[in-house]
Amino acid sequence: MEKRTYTSDIVRELSAWIRDYPRRHPYELESARDHDVFMSRVRPDLLEINKGSYSKLLKDMRFIDELIAILKAFDMDKRGSKLTSPTLFRECVEQAGQDFDLLSSANVRLETLKLRQEIGGETVDSVTRRIYTLFSHWYMPPMFSSALSLSGGAVVASKVMHMIMPELFIMIDSHVAQALNIICDYNPHPVDGDDWHNVIPNYSYRRLNRSNTENWDDECYIAALVYSKRIILEWCQQNNTDIAGFLNLDVRNVTIDIVRDDRIKTEASTTRIIDKALR
Repeated sequence: MEKRTYTSDIVRELSAWIRDYPRRHPYELESARDHDVFMSRVRPDLLEINKGSYSKLLKDMRFIDELIAILKAFDMDKRGSKLTSPTLFRECVEQAGQDFDLLSSANVRLETLKLRQEIGGETVDSVTRRIYTLFSHWYMPPMFSSALSLSGGAVVASKVMHMIMPELFIMIDSHVAQALNIICDYNPHPVDGDDWHNVIPNYSYRRLNRSNTENWDDECYIAALVYSKRIILEWCQQNNTDIAGFLNLDVRNVTIDIVRDDRIKTEASTTRIIDKALR
């Protein structure tokens, strides 16, 4: 990206950036493969075993172990991102089980996200903020009984949210934050409203696309979701296609086991496509 860019630049270059991702990030190919396997097999299989219930899934130590493993593949559990023990980690994520079930029951997805939509007597905005706030706090006993990492923050919170519900939540790291920071027209799609105050309940009127993830709060995160939705909608409009066309940007054959030649055809979520493009 240039020092200053517009949404039209992102939409125009999106396909090329997706194709170029392996060259830009050659040292992340193994973690990308691990992500494909986790999303294509591990997560759906364990969700099915738990009868589609996120409340049950997030109590299942088989899933927690796999979740921690994929987070480590994405460089969590290093230095300031040190994860808490598996037990404390599970105690933290299981508190959000009912909120994930609310989002799932209403089929809330990134490409159709409406923050003011009511689910279970409250808005998608409030449910999402609650999950993000819970997952982003740091471990500081006895203030918090549990946390995901010692330092908390947007990076670990967003990665865990994405790994649990990839159809809605995007991953945030320093690369993505810096890419969003330089976008001059960082606003929702017109279909959602003219400005952030039309979209975000109780909008604070602060700058939302900040370059430093340490300054990210729940409002920054939900704005990033809404802006990512704009990218999807504008790409589909420009290419005269629906969401299926957008998902076709990142369909791959992934080798799981070289010895047995075990391969799967995998399709990235909209949120993973956004992540690859912005990184």
